[in-house]
Amino acid sequence: MKSLLVLIALLLTACGAVQGGPPSHGGPVQDQVSLIDTLRSKNVTVDISGGVSQPFLSAEAKQIHPDGSGNATTVVDWVAPPHFFLKGRVLVIYLGSDATIVSLLSGVLGSQFAGI
Repeated sequence: MKSLLVLIALLLTACGAVQGGPPSHGGPVQDQVSLIDTLRSKNVTVDISGGVSQPFLSAEAKQIHPDGSGNATTVVDWVAPPHFFLKGRVLVIYLGSDATIVSLLSGVLGSQFAGI
């Protein structure tokens, strides 16, 4: 699940959330806390640590190219296939090709809106 740790690091940076936010009270995924709670309820280990900067993500999600290669002003060469998910205030990027992780994220966040 190393890839999922990268996902959470990207998620925290993209959402501008602080580590160790308020406890969730359940319900659908709408923010960082509810995403982490939902993943943990599915027996996924979530380690909130560090951060990753993706400056091009300051753009709105709708400006990201359908293939996930960047936006109108920035081209990104990812180290692995990108998968972008958006639900509520949560923007998640998974870089990788593990079908189990893509399926997990699709189940929690809905279909990806960009990427491969």
